[in-house]
Amino acid sequence: MKSTDQVVKEYGHARLIRSIVRAVGKHHFRDIYNHGADAGYPGITYTSDCISLAWRNKREIRSMLEQYSEDLGEDIGEMLQTWRCIGKDYSKTELVRSLYKDRTPDWNNDTDRTLWNGLAWFAAEEVSRWFCE
Repeated sequence: MKSTDQVVKEYGHARLIRSIVRAVGKHHFRDIYNHGADAGYPGITYTSDCISLAWRNKREIRSMLEQYSEDLGEDIGEMLQTWRCIGKDYSKTELVRSLYKDRTPDWNNDTDRTLWNGLAWFAAEEVSRWFCE
């Protein structure tokens, strides 16, 4: 497994990487890489923890999503609808509006809760992949 410094040097996103390492712990990265982040790992089990983690790192997560959607030639909303934890239950417009909101996600809004929880899992899975490749 790579060191944190190696991953930061290779991928950038230093703040996000260090945040995920602190929240989850590197010793869980192999399991997250192999099985996904939704299995219940420290720092990303509870929705409140996920939303807080994703919100603190929103700029870097948005940047990653923008790059991925550009690389895939897809609209961000369409790409988010392909995620198993989100699916087609939410419109592309709802998802993009929630992704680029300026205020903390609203707990009473199902789209906000689902999206921001999923963004933490996405970040944890990507960071885990970077460490394990």
